[in-house]
Amino acid sequence: MTQYIKRIFNPLEVYFFQDGVFGENIYVIVVEDAKSIGKKVVDFYNLVGDEIPLVILTKEEWENFDKALKQKGEKIL
Repeated sequence: MTQYIKRIFNPLEVYFFQDGVFGENIYVIVVEDAKSIGKKVVDFYNLVGDEIPLVILTKEEWENFDKALKQKGEKIL
């Protein structure tokens, strides 16, 4: 899974949240900018199926989240 995330999104960071503000069992992908993100999401789901929930945030959006919320996720990349 993470190999596809890394290859398609070229993320700055990736987190896995079992529960929290984003929902349950969600990958949060932090990217530099949102350029071409729609195409990347389509490419990702074409490879792995649509059973994996993703939240994609820019670096700026991620920096605006409360530190306590960030700590609920497990950093995987």
